[in-house]
Amino acid sequence: MDDDAGDNEVDGIRVGAVRSSQLKAMFGRKRSHNEQFLIAPCGMIIAREMFFNSESLPSVAHFFRQTYWNCFIPNHLIFDNNCQLARHVHAGEPDPLYEIFNHVGLAVDVFHFKSKHKATDEYCQQHCNPAGFEELMNEDGTGWWFNTSIAEQTNAWVGGFLSICREMTREMFVFFLDEMIMMSNEERKRLLLEEGAYPTYWMDSDKL
Repeated sequence: MDDDAGDNEVDGIRVGAVRSSQLKAMFGRKRSHNEQFLIAPCGMIIAREMFFNSESLPSVAHFFRQTYWNCFIPNHLIFDNNCQLARHVHAGEPDPLYEIFNHVGLAVDVFHFKSKHKATDEYCQQHCNPAGFEELMNEDGTGWWFNTSIAEQTNAWVGGFLSICREMTREMFVFFLDEMIMMSNEERKRLLLEEGAYPTYWMDSDKL
């Protein structure tokens, strides 16, 4: 037998050494990356999804498509990274999985568009500028019909539970967050009804 570290000889045939995979211990809890929310401009939380590893564009697109599949589709999806999401869903040959985005405006929220997105990004300025969607602006063009920063405000609300949730198990965390969302939606709906609004949800299976 040869003492070569890389090969062994068995019955006159040289074979590569079989290396066992190294086991690694993890002394701690594996955590999720973030919670993603779909929120109506009125503040009602429509859906949420737990993301692992990263906030990838395919995951965001899948979350939106899964939520509104075979249902009423909103005219706009406001997202702080819509420049990249629009590039992703409209890149290359038409993808049937992303057909839903052909009917949805992909604007960046006003705050992030002004402070985080470069004026030199021609694609973003052309396709994701909220001012490019006239229906989002009020009649005199000085303001907006909708609060495009409602997601950021909801994130601040959810962030208030961080210290409570940090050491929860996954099951307890999911239960706790779902309960908080349902209680928040119930209170939001009560306030909207008091203001004379009519928060509703329309099913429309013929949209897709």
